[in-house]
Amino acid sequence: MIYRLNENASKPSFIPKFSDPDLIKAVINPAFWSQVFLGNQKAIWDLFKGLLLLKIEMFASPLRACLRYGHGRRTVGIGITFLTVTMLMAFNTEHLVGALATFFPLVAPIAPFFMSESEISDALFVDTRSEGLMYFWMAYLSLATAHLIGVYRRKGGAVPTGGRGTSILHTLVFRHIKVSEAVVQRLVEPILVGLTGHTLMHSGMDETFGLFLMIAAACLFAQEGYDAVMKFRLT
Repeated sequence: MIYRLNENASKPSFIPKFSDPDLIKAVINPAFWSQVFLGNQKAIWDLFKGLLLLKIEMFASPLRACLRYGHGRRTVGIGITFLTVTMLMAFNTEHLVGALATFFPLVAPIAPFFMSESEISDALFVDTRSEGLMYFWMAYLSLATAHLIGVYRRKGGAVPTGGRGTSILHTLVFRHIKVSEAVVQRLVEPILVGLTGHTLMHSGMDETFGLFLMIAAACLFAQEGYDAVMKFRLT
């Protein structure tokens, strides 16, 4: 079982893990892929579900990187960071391939192989929809790298391998007013991010960044909500 470092640490986390070993294990599975190619309906459904969960993680992980610290080994990785940052780049580009690369996993990392260096540079820094989102993906890449370094340099079992981080908002603010960390992670964080995105989008200040924040907030809420429901069913 994998446990989270918070008040619910005695209960397992049901949110899928996306560390590098977990991703490699999922990709290199001959028995599973043979069932997919043979048209096994359960295997095809599992593939679809896995890709959907991966896409949800790619939207939610930038928020956790910004709002939490003390991540577990199985919740960060080079692979998920690379997939996420390329998705953010695609989301922000004016190029038509951007929409396809945003909502279909694994497309964004492949797209640059069909583009020239000047086209890639223009897509990332010139033909962009949002300056705010451009700086955000840069910040996410820096924070995700720092989290990854911290995870692998950390010694001992201070943080469980499946821990999805300790809330900065809870540590700095909400624990002083007796609001539990579970409530902060499951409700406060998604609501605050969603309201920020709604404000940016509907005020006309930054529609693209606002739309991304709203989608990301919904994905974070879905993850934490599923985790909470599964834990409730367990009890």
